[in-house]
Amino acid sequence: MVAVGPFRSLRPTADSSQAVLALPYDVMNVAEAREMAVGLPDSFLHVSRAEIDLDESISPYDDAVYSRSGAALTEFIERGVLRLDDEPTLSVYRMRMGDLEQVGLVLAASVDDYAAGIIRKHELTRPDKENDRVRHIEGVGAHDEPVFLLSPPDKRIAALLDAVVVASPADYSAVSDTGISHEVWIVSDGDQIATAVSAIADMPALYVADGHHRSAAAQRVRDARREQHGAGADLGTAEQFLAVVVPADQVTLMPYHRAVADLSGLTSEQFFAAVSENFSVEVVSDALQPTSLREFGMYFDGQWYRLRSTIDRDDDVLDVDVLQADLLEPVLAIGDPRRDQRLHFVGGIRGLPELERLVDEGHDAVSFSLMPTSVAQLVAVADRGEIMPPKSTWFEPKLGSGLFLHPLPERLPAS
Repeated sequence: MVAVGPFRSLRPTADSSQAVLALPYDVMNVAEAREMAVGLPDSFLHVSRAEIDLDESISPYDDAVYSRSGAALTEFIERGVLRLDDEPTLSVYRMRMGDLEQVGLVLAASVDDYAAGIIRKHELTRPDKENDRVRHIEGVGAHDEPVFLLSPPDKRIAALLDAVVVASPADYSAVSDTGISHEVWIVSDGDQIATAVSAIADMPALYVADGHHRSAAAQRVRDARREQHGAGADLGTAEQFLAVVVPADQVTLMPYHRAVADLSGLTSEQFFAAVSENFSVEVVSDALQPTSLREFGMYFDGQWYRLRSTIDRDDDVLDVDVLQADLLEPVLAIGDPRRDQRLHFVGGIRGLPELERLVDEGHDAVSFSLMPTSVAQLVAVADRGEIMPPKSTWFEPKLGSGLFLHPLPERLPAS
């Protein structure tokens, strides 16, 4: 049984939502964030990337940054840029990027469910990134970046999403600089809330699509408060975290490609000979986006090649694992893809042209294109309690930042 519920959201007004909308905190560096926020005092980057408002000599992990994030959120509330719901609500959230559309529910997910594996993960987290998110959540006093969760398709949820979207225009909306539209409908009707909560409660599990560090940090924040106040203390909204639940049939996964800086001391002839031990190698005339399992594109010295694995494996073995086990490690000496600085990842919309650019400009010696990991593969890995290699999934469109926040108790009026 999955426990979710409504919550009192901090959200922009219809007039402020366009100015507030920002990209997620982790898709840009500090310099890019500074540039994006120039002349935009209401951009949520002032909360999510508060280092942009401090001296450039200050580390993004300095205590002053987390304090500044909290102060910026307070200022947004005082200026009326963000307002607190009068009562607990859900939200329907629709995103459109070209022909792609996904619609989901904004809700409060249970930290206990995450800790128990009812909300299932498929990636390992890095302690340094977890620490950053813990300090940010505590500094802001809210979960301000949603965790993207997948749910099994459900007719009741589908009908609810459709009914809300067609009944009226969105309560507020915004369009990103890249043309992605974000629309939010506030759901305060008790029957609709009960339907959503009941439907999700009947699901066997939810799955973290994006936000592993945020969900892990939410558990650490909650656990620290339990230790401080006692296991039986009422921790209120610290027992929950901010999530957007999207039915699995609504989402789009894009490929996550690889590029490697050098040939690990091999000559071109030695490299091709080594690759040919586990793969057939075929010259192709155009950039290759694989369309079948065990097929890979390889770009080297201005030429594309089709690689096909010659080793039989079960279909549940991911192509990213095949490439790592049969080429990246034995041929190019990439032993730990999480830490090896010679291995670079190229995700999603940057695609094949970026693989060519990296090699043509000399940043990398060779690059590889892969098929997207499927939703079914992600769910199967999570259900088995296994972990995917790093950078195995890329979801588009990305959730917006600043459109809804889940306040911790210190941000709520005293009851």
